[in-house]
Amino acid sequence: MQKKRVISECKTLQVLFVFVLIFSANFARAELDFSINSKLDSSNGFDTDFYLQTDPAASNGFDTLDFEQQSFPSGNYSFLTSTVSGRNLILDAFPSSNRTVFLVYRVSPPSLGNLALSWASSALGYHYDSLLNDYGNDSGYTNLVSSKDMNSFSSYSVATSGAARYFSLRVTYVNFSCGDGTCNGARRGEDCSSCSADCGCSLGLTCSGGSCINASGGTNTGGGGGGGDTTTPKCIDSSWSTQSIGSCSYGQKPISQISNCGNTRTTYEACCDAGTVYGDWSACSRSNTRTRNVQQTSENCQVTDSIETGSCTYQCSESWSCDWGSCQNGFISPTNCVERNNCGTQDNKPTPITCTQEGNVTQVLVSGISAGEQSILPAVQNCSINFICGEWSSCNVKNGMEDIKNAQGNLDGAKSRKCDDANSCINAPYYEQQKCSLKLFITPKQETVCGQQYLDIYEQGTDYLLARIKDDRPAKGTFSVQFILGGKSRDNSCNPPVSDGYNYTTLEAIMSYTNLRKLWGILQ
Repeated sequence: MQKKRVISECKTLQVLFVFVLIFSANFARAELDFSINSKLDSSNGFDTDFYLQTDPAASNGFDTLDFEQQSFPSGNYSFLTSTVSGRNLILDAFPSSNRTVFLVYRVSPPSLGNLALSWASSALGYHYDSLLNDYGNDSGYTNLVSSKDMNSFSSYSVATSGAARYFSLRVTYVNFSCGDGTCNGARRGEDCSSCSADCGCSLGLTCSGGSCINASGGTNTGGGGGGGDTTTPKCIDSSWSTQSIGSCSYGQKPISQISNCGNTRTTYEACCDAGTVYGDWSACSRSNTRTRNVQQTSENCQVTDSIETGSCTYQCSESWSCDWGSCQNGFISPTNCVERNNCGTQDNKPTPITCTQEGNVTQVLVSGISAGEQSILPAVQNCSINFICGEWSSCNVKNGMEDIKNAQGNLDGAKSRKCDDANSCINAPYYEQQKCSLKLFITPKQETVCGQQYLDIYEQGTDYLLARIKDDRPAKGTFSVQFILGGKSRDNSCNPPVSDGYNYTTLEAIMSYTNLRKLWGILQ
């Protein structure tokens, strides 16, 4: 396995991609030596060759012998590469099934220009069909921009912004041989000259230059005892009709066709994997609605964007801004308070702070919400407090086990945020506190299993058991938690919960993990 790169002062980019594809013993060995040449017409001053070989000794798919380490030269560079597990791919023994190789084109520094890919169609030979798919800047290889039949065309050109561009190369092996009873035609290198066993001329015709012609220059008619013998030339595939169209896979769908002669073939048409992508929900509005973007892609690559509206319960979070005066009658009172979110409630409106005035020294009683402590802090006399507050903490639930036992979807708690006095009247942080509610999508159930009392935690609205809690605090001062993802408890036997074999989607797994993490945070 070798890789060669040559850097020079040439004003064009050249990238050589070489595939040597060796088939398994089930087929006659057929090698493909095929290269793709890439040029960028901007003047960046580099010339690079990239060679990709097979590893003939490996026949079981990708292994540690099938890659080359990537090393970029200093200065300007550009590569057309294919990677597996972050490493440049070297194909080993090519399987009998179709193979799709994913490519990425990179250039540094990013350069505008016209990227031109070219290849020799004849180099594909008779046994290989190849399709080049351009996915633009989509690193997921899903949004097809253009597709090119590499057997019928020898070049592809596209404007590039300098960002990485993603391609796939689908190589299909066509298994045939002279003598198999089917004349595959000139596209496969079979005619009356190269394969007379399959493409031999009918009686009265002769082979000339690979074509069957009438030896007499017209319709061949038998002589002798009168009576004519008209010989019909061997059937030539001149028209094809579609029998069936397969589903889209990796940007292509197979089309089964039959010719006027009864021969069959499979061609491929560019397509997109149909599906729907949902965006994130917006914040809940005062009208108790929220929206999200929805993008639907059809097999013919038509993309439709829409906005979905859903219901929700609006919860307004009060945000107060107040002026703070001096210590008067044992209090520093907030004045000119404005609730900036227009909630229409005053549940968390700041209240006066206890203070004392002794001579020229003002002292303020400050509650440390997070630590549950109180301290007396000195304040500067006749100084106007100007609190600047940070972000609110997460909602903290203090009652732990008891709250979980009674949970009905929401757990009451408190959140706090740190406020500093911008005028330095108070030289220590002040912590503001608000009520809050923690959404926990669980259903707790007190259950007896194998003679023991447990608190079983189910995912809300389902019978999926997330956790089983054994409360031994009265006897041992401890409790134990068994976390179970996808388990089911359908009886009160001594059998432990078992996996239901359900294939969780990524979203479901994340939601279950989020619920478990919240649950553990409350129990601690």
